[in-house]
Amino acid sequence: MKLAHSHPEAVIHVCFLLVFLFSSVLTWREGSVLKATYELSQRASLKDIADDLDRQFQFSLDQLLFCRNMLQQVMRAPAENSQMRRQLDYFSLLGSQPVWHLYASMTHSLPLSGIADDAVAAYPLFRRDDARLKPELAATLMMSLILQLNDANRDFHSRLWYLSRAGFWLSSTPLPQGEDTLRYLTRVVNAPWFTAMRPESNLSRQPRWSGPDATAAGRSALTLSLPVDLDGYWYGVLAMDFSAANIRQQLLLSLPERPMGSILFYDINLRPLASAVDGPATAHFTAEQIARLQRAIAHSDRGALRLDTRYISWVKTRYARGVLINVDTLRQSLTGSTGQVALALLGMWLLFTLALLLSH
Repeated sequence: MKLAHSHPEAVIHVCFLLVFLFSSVLTWREGSVLKATYELSQRASLKDIADDLDRQFQFSLDQLLFCRNMLQQVMRAPAENSQMRRQLDYFSLLGSQPVWHLYASMTHSLPLSGIADDAVAAYPLFRRDDARLKPELAATLMMSLILQLNDANRDFHSRLWYLSRAGFWLSSTPLPQGEDTLRYLTRVVNAPWFTAMRPESNLSRQPRWSGPDATAAGRSALTLSLPVDLDGYWYGVLAMDFSAANIRQQLLLSLPERPMGSILFYDINLRPLASAVDGPATAHFTAEQIARLQRAIAHSDRGALRLDTRYISWVKTRYARGVLINVDTLRQSLTGSTGQVALALLGMWLLFTLALLLSH
């Protein structure tokens, strides 16, 4: 009481200070709740997009497993019709041609292509076993009839193909125009997705992911490969290429209605594969920031961190060896619903503080 009578201005100062501290703490607390809500929303949205992408990859893997089962079943019990038998008989006349083609049906099948007998020996991983050759050819011709029914515009993968160690292949899309077949084949045979299917490199005979790599499509892509074995013999490799354009299209379809940041898809080594924004994905990070992201991603399947003024969240995909990353800048954050609420909260605090100062 004495202080109030002797120093009334001190009491006024203390009261105004307490009101200011109370309003500031309350605003800070509300801001913390908004921040947690924003981060949770960003991670949940990114997880939904990753789940959509995973479903597409899982469906493609199921397709590849179906093709392998079909090849193995037909090789055990070849189902031949008159047209197929004629093609198999015709094959014996093609051994000297540098590149040859067979058709299960001249109007309803994809071409089965191969190289000459003497060219097979030039590839260390190739081997032509005459006892196994015709059943494998018959199975691959049967597969060509099935692939002909696929709609390339609706497929998530950009290419599905079978490369045999006997020196022939079946592809759902043609080879790149203007490229020498043998040179192209040499590059493909040395690609990681094919060499990783050797029995000594893949004892479990499980599917493998590789990329980005200059694959059969002649461009950067993610590749899923699966060995084809029967009775302990390695016949060849089934593979699917997922182009950057197809992955980008799927990302755009999966984006939520509310605004998000820049959605990027990288392989597990943080090499860029696709982006849901214009421009290359590599433009978003420096080498130092990539290294920091790699360290963070190595310890967690999902998480978030801040790089300068950007909020980075990530989720690893389950079926493909990749990482989905969302880069949200300060400007993008402020244009969202949470950012607008945060701006309104900041404006209210500033107005209250100004009114408090004027009253004081």
